[in-house]
Amino acid sequence: YNEGRLKTDDGGALFMQYIEQFGASIEDCVVIDDSAEVCSTFARLGGMPLHATAGRTTDAILDGLLLSLAQAR
Repeated sequence: YNEGRLKTDDGGALFMQYIEQFGASIEDCVVIDDSAEVCSTFARLGGMPLHATAGRTTDAILDGLLLSLAQAR
């Protein structure tokens, strides 16, 4: 919103801008979004999209991620 462009513009260039800014690798990044188009764009870049829906809320997705991280320790 504050960037003045969509996450899907230019093939997801906004994602890559932030990934590079923070010195991350796209393969280590996750995005949670309610847009299938945004999730597809992020997947094409090589990241892991998690699609939030009415039946799979952001809270539920985050709970699952935290559980997975805790079990990995």
